[in-house]
This record gives sequence, structure tokens and C-alpha cells, in this order.
Amino acid sequence: MSTRKFRTLITDIGLAKLAATTAPGGKPVRLTHMAVGDGNGELRQPQKNQTSLYNEVWRQSVNRVFTDPENPNRLIAELVIPPETGGFWVREIGVFDDTGTMIAVGNTAESYKPTREEGSGRAQIFRAVITVTSDAVVELVMDTTTILPTTDYIDEKIAEHARSRNHPDATLTEKGFTQLSSATNSTSETLAATPKAVKAAYDLAAGKAPASHTHPWSQITGVPAASLTAKGTVQLSSATDSQSETEAATPKAVKIAYDLARGKYTAQDATTTRKGIVQLSSAINSTSETLAATPKAVKAAYDLAAGKAPASHTHPWSQITGVPAASLTAKGTVQLSSATNSTSETLAATPKAVKAAYDLAAGKAPASHTHPWSQITGVPAASLTAKGTVQLSSATDSQSETEAATPKAVKIAYDLARGKYTAQDATTTRKGIVQLSSAINSTSETLAATPKAVKAAYDLAAGKAPASHTHPWSQITGVPAASLTAKGTVQLSSATDSQSETEAATPKAVKIAYDLARGKYTAQDATTTRKGIVQLSSAINSTSETLAATPKAVKAAYDLAAGKAPASHTHPWSQITGVPAASLTAKGTVQLSSAINSTSEILAATPKAVKAAYDLANGKQPADATLTALAGLATAADRLPYFTGADRAALATLTAIGRAIIAKGSIKDVLNYLGLGEGSALPVGVPVPWPTATPPAGWLKCDGRAFTKEQYPVLARAYPTLRLPDLRGEFIRGWDDGRKVDTGRKLLSAQGATLLRTAMLDYYNQDTTGTSGIVGMGFNNEDSITDLREGSFKMPDGTTFSDPVVVMSDNGMQATILTSIRSGYAKGITVRPRSIALNYIVRAV
Repeated sequence: MSTRKFRTLITDIGLAKLAATTAPGGKPVRLTHMAVGDGNGELRQPQKNQTSLYNEVWRQSVNRVFTDPENPNRLIAELVIPPETGGFWVREIGVFDDTGTMIAVGNTAESYKPTREEGSGRAQIFRAVITVTSDAVVELVMDTTTILPTTDYIDEKIAEHARSRNHPDATLTEKGFTQLSSATNSTSETLAATPKAVKAAYDLAAGKAPASHTHPWSQITGVPAASLTAKGTVQLSSATDSQSETEAATPKAVKIAYDLARGKYTAQDATTTRKGIVQLSSAINSTSETLAATPKAVKAAYDLAAGKAPASHTHPWSQITGVPAASLTAKGTVQLSSATNSTSETLAATPKAVKAAYDLAAGKAPASHTHPWSQITGVPAASLTAKGTVQLSSATDSQSETEAATPKAVKIAYDLARGKYTAQDATTTRKGIVQLSSAINSTSETLAATPKAVKAAYDLAAGKAPASHTHPWSQITGVPAASLTAKGTVQLSSATDSQSETEAATPKAVKIAYDLARGKYTAQDATTTRKGIVQLSSAINSTSETLAATPKAVKAAYDLAAGKAPASHTHPWSQITGVPAASLTAKGTVQLSSAINSTSEILAATPKAVKAAYDLANGKQPADATLTALAGLATAADRLPYFTGADRAALATLTAIGRAIIAKGSIKDVLNYLGLGEGSALPVGVPVPWPTATPPAGWLKCDGRAFTKEQYPVLARAYPTLRLPDLRGEFIRGWDDGRKVDTGRKLLSAQGATLLRTAMLDYYNQDTTGTSGIVGMGFNNEDSITDLREGSFKMPDGTTFSDPVVVMSDNGMQATILTSIRSGYAKGITVRPRSIALNYIVRAV
């Protein structure tokens, strides 16, 4: 059986601290920090008596501490080293509490953590597994302000989200996501109409053909298909592994790849093949099936249709032929609506809509006509099944279903949600999720009224009094204000930290508290300039640009405009002019591209391009023989792949030197590490000529200076006297080394100039003090003829000149005359060759 090489131990101090937690009054240990070390260059076994790492190189707050799902007595402390941190080896790991005490220590397979500058930008995760008697002795820590989401963490949250009710379908009784539909004959009030459906109704109603003219899709011929080289119609695809270049990638596919690369989970975009969030559009000529039409677009189509045909003009569905079936795309959450004539039962009425209905009813009586509150009879009380007046309550534990929560109650729930995960239904004593109701006689204070209920009240108000009877609000006197003990009018508040007990919390405040309690991300509201969650509306005269039209609204506009052209009328694509090109700010036709490095913002990515990005983000690579060869290798520590041939690879052992080289940040660092830096081709101690007065780094002048062995240990071996030769103004000569050409010389010994024997007669006795004297010509400067002073020069045979001499002047030249003529006397002449002055330097390191 193999021996465990890597493990984590609880230190002696850690054991004592954990034991103290079980004593009366003991507090759990808080594991707050983790550190890694390089073990001083060695693989170390953890010891229980350790109080610190052998050589700590980096410390940071724990990313999270959590219980092992398979063993509740095993705690896992997680440390994430971010991409920008590195430049060190990791061989040991320590876990510390909030007092700085090392509770546990472990060793790990040695690995080098590079920095981005070294060519690697990935985070590195270390986990220490600690076995305790109970998870109660350790306080689980996760600082949500600093946590880095790992893949496992994200998978957990996605699984939790999938099990939760954070994504229910929108119905008449519950909020949730909604699905798009391009149908023009549907009566559904749970689907959102796409701009394509609105455009179909609008174009039919736009007055471009006689009333008998119809346009079934089968009559539209020659519509080009989009390709890599041409614009045209295109089919969407949400696949992330498709190789197709004739389909357009949906935002969902792009988002999946993007979110996977970014390491976070977000809701998917709506397309014709999947559900998700959707962006609104008020365009009336768009053919998009990935946008949701606003009531404003529906109203434009409806109003146009309403004025183009007589009331007797009908459009039976049997006349509409060849209508293509719409693909399913995505659903979205419900939103408020200010429409006053909508019959939708999936929207929540805003105070603006309620006020419009109220003002209509209140504005039909003369100024002298008043209605004190005491004369208003039959006002229904809000209940679970009917709308009505409501009484406020700040209680958080009430079971009442006839009162409305104040902002104070919302704040209590919100504050509780910030520290605890709960998901509760809204009541008069606490915040929670809320349900829609279309009832007009309900007294419930826990339901939200739909536009249908508002319209019923509005229509009822509009038909109850003659036109001369008005009720301005100023005539309504004695209206009581809502309080904790009485019903009445109330002001809304979206605050989540208010202590007020005289205001009513808006659905926005409830939603903030609810989403916080449910632990889910609150998506942004959809507008005409960005995607987000959207509310449905079946109104056909609304000008809203924040609601999505249902197929019922589209059908109302379409049916009104239908039946205006004969079946024989066709519209080939070539006759369709002014088709806009898609851009970042406008919808239109688009050309496909499979490029993965394009910066274009006017092309649509194909599933093939999305798959390449997705696979790359998911740790995969496109099919490639070379990569397949590498993937087939059995990787292990200190093993490096190399190629043995075309698409053939093997593994080589990575030595300590190899690891050191890989860790270097630049070519210069590698060369210096190998001793191959600047001038490295020459050994230390070699003198070389240099063209400038200042030597390069690592070199010294040959100027006779002294140095120490500590300064230059290698140079000291070449010059054991610890002094450099002084080569200034000197020539270098090869060492005789027994050849007997230049005998008696030692290495680094100096040698004077060679003397040439010379003698000449005086200039016919004109410049001498005697007759026929021997004159030796010389100059006092160096490299010249000079006189032979006693003991100053040697003959070539080594004998020393010792005769006295007299210095005299010869036409301005100093000269020497011997007082007597003797055999063997001569003058020494120093002779120099032509030369160029260079600075002799020596490599010191």
C-alpha cells in the first residue's frame, strides 16, 4: 500500500483551540486567512508543533470555508491566488484563525505560480481539508465582498437556482418568465408578441393594397438566405457546439460562452429556440423574433388598421394562408402597466392607472356637487379574492390577509433577508412574493390588480354618470388617511430602510426584499435601448414603451387589417426596398461570420464561432491533430511534452534547472541564469579592447586597481594577487612559456623597451667640445632616442650601462656626448609601431 505523501495536520496549538470550543462558554474558531510557502526550496512534511510555515511567500483572506458534502466532520478551507499574483513556488500551506494562530498546516505538490507578465494569467486554487469532531467548533466564513467564484461554487449556485422558484413561468396567478410568439391569430395572454408579429399587422394595415389584398407568406418569393458573403434571412441557433455557418448565433449562445468565460451565471437571452430575457422594441416594421413589441407598437398598428377599413370589413382566419409557425424563444418576469383599457391578467396596475380610472369617475359632477367619504357607500375592502381599500400594518408576524405592509415592515424583512435566506409569501406582517388578480370586487390586500381589473373599473366609471356629471378630486372631502388602525388613502414608498407606518410599500420594495431573501440576481427592466425583464399587455391603444404586447393584442390589430389583398398578389424580395441593415442601434438584415477574432459590430456570429469561443472558455480546443496528440499524454508532475514528429508527442522529465528556466520572466533573465549574458562568450579575467572610456556592466578597466575575493571570487582565481594589470599605454605580448624567444618572463610581468645599439661621429667637430667625439642623439620624451644613463638601461645581452655621460644641446635637441671614446658604448632608441588607442577592460563576473 502506498504511503500518503501529501496531507494536512491540525497543529498542537490548533488542537488546543478547537478543544477549548467545547468547554462551557467556548466560542467557535474563525478560520480567516490562508498562506502558502516555498518550504525554503524543499518538499517538507507538516509537523504538529509548527507555528508558522518554513518560508511564507503569500497570505490572503480565505475565499470560503465550507463543510464537505460527503463528510460533515471535514471542513474545507479554500484559497484563490489571483492571476496577477505570482512569481513564487508553492510547497506548503497554512490555515490561520482571526488571531493569526496557525490552526492547520499541510504540504502540497510543488508548483510554480507565474504572473501575467511571465506569460500565464490563470488563477490557482488551494484547498486544505481539516477533520474536526463537529462542524460547530469552526465558524464557516465566506466574505461575499471579496469572494472569487470558482467553478465548483458557480455550479452549486446554478444547481440551487435550478431547484429554487426563481424562474417560474408567468401566469394569471403568479409572476414569472414569459415566452415570445410571432403568431398573429393567437388569443394568448401569457405570451409576448415579437416585433415581427406587430410588423405583420402594421404592414397589412398600412394602406398599401386594396381591402381585398392579402399577403400569405407563401406568396413572398426570392427571399435571400443569409450566408458568409451575402445578407438575408437567417435561422437562429442556441447551440454552443455547432459547426454551422448558415445559422445566426442567438444571444443565448453568445451569453453562455461569455458567462462561462467570465465565470458567472446570468439569465439567458430570449431567442426563437429558447426562453430568456428579452429586449423591447417600438418598431412597427421590424421582422425580429428576438425582441418583444411594446404596446406603443401594437397601438400604432391597431390605430392604422382602425382607420383603413369600414366596420363591416372582416378578416376570417381562413383567408390567412401560409403563415409560418413561430419558434419558441424566451419568457420574462412581469412588470407594471399604466394602461387603462387593457384586459391583460398578467400585469400589475400602477398608481397612474388607478388614478386615471379614479379621476375619470371623479370628474363628472358640477363644482357644487361633493362626495364626502361618509356618503361613499359600497366601497369594497381588499381581500384575497377582491380589490378594495386597505389598512396598513407594520407587524412582521401577522397572519392577516386584509392589511397592507408599511415600509417599516418591508425594512424589517429586508434587514432580516440580508443576513438570512428565506422565501416567504407577502402578508400584512411581512414581505414576500405577490400574486396578480383580475377581480374587481376583491378586498384582498395581498394581491396586485391587473390592467384588466383597472379597465373594468374604468369602464364602469365611464358609464355610470351623464357627461354633465363630474367629480373633481377637490370636491371629495373627508377622505381618511390610511393608518395602522384605519383604512384610507395611502402614499407609496419604495424604500427598504424606512420606519414609516403611514406609507404603503410598492412592489419594487417588496421585490428588492424578496430577491434579497431568495438570494437571486434582480435583472434590469427592459427598455427600448436594453434587454431585461418585461411585463405583458393586451392593450391596443397604449403608448407604453416598457410593456410587451401579447399575441392577443397583435391578433386584434391583425384581424382588423386582414383581408386587403387577393391571393394572387405576391411580393418578391427584389421589390422590398429600403430594408435597413442591422447595427448596434437599429434592427435589420445581417450577414453571418464564423470569424473568432473579428471586431465587427455589423455581422452576426455563426454557431461555429460561438462553439469555438465556448469550447475555449470551457477548457476545450477545436478538433486538431496536434492538440489531440498532446491531449493523449499522461501528464504528471515535472513532465514536459515535446514533439517527436508530425502530430506525435512524448513527455520528458523536467529538471530543477528546467523549472528554474521556465520561471524566468525574460530571455535576458534566462541567459543570465545560464551565464550567457552580455560578454558571456569570454571567460572571467580575459582582457579585451573596448572603444569607450566606461566599461559595460560586469567589466572593469585594466588600470592596476586592487579588488577583494569577496567582490569578484571568479576574477580572484585568474588574478591571485588580487590586483589587475595596468595596461594603459602598454602593448600585450605572448608569454614565452619555454620557447626561449623572450626568456626570463613570468605571466603578468612588465618589460621595458628594447634598446637598439647605435653610434655616430660628431658633425665634423662643429658642435662638440672635443674633436671626433661620439654623439648620441636623443629626446627626453617617451618613445624617443634617449641617453644611456648609468644603471638606467640594459643591453640586449642583459648587461647594464655604467659609464658617465654628459648631456649637451645640439641645435635645440638635447644630446649626450661621451667624454671618451670607448668600445661597446651605444645609445638606446625606443621604437613604436603604428597604433590605435583602445581601453583594455577585463570581465569581472
